[in-house]
Amino acid sequence: MRLVSSILVRYDPMGLIKDGAPPDEYEHEAVNIVRNIARDWRIDEVSLTDVEYWCFDVFEEQFGSRLAKPIVWGDIAREILEAFK
Repeated sequence: MRLVSSILVRYDPMGLIKDGAPPDEYEHEAVNIVRNIARDWRIDEVSLTDVEYWCFDVFEEQFGSRLAKPIVWGDIAREILEAFK
């Protein structure tokens, strides 16, 4: 969870860290992303598309679709998927 949170902080998809939010700002989202991955985790069956969807879904739920849709989740999802391997 901490690794996923650090990835989210580094990418800062909502621009909250650059606006002065604390470094734990994305922990709630990281927990939910990790929960989704852990629920369906089979190393050969979880795809980059799955992780991209979970990232989008978690952020859409938290911040609303108007804010989450423009974000390109590919790089973030790729790093998260690699962290789980």
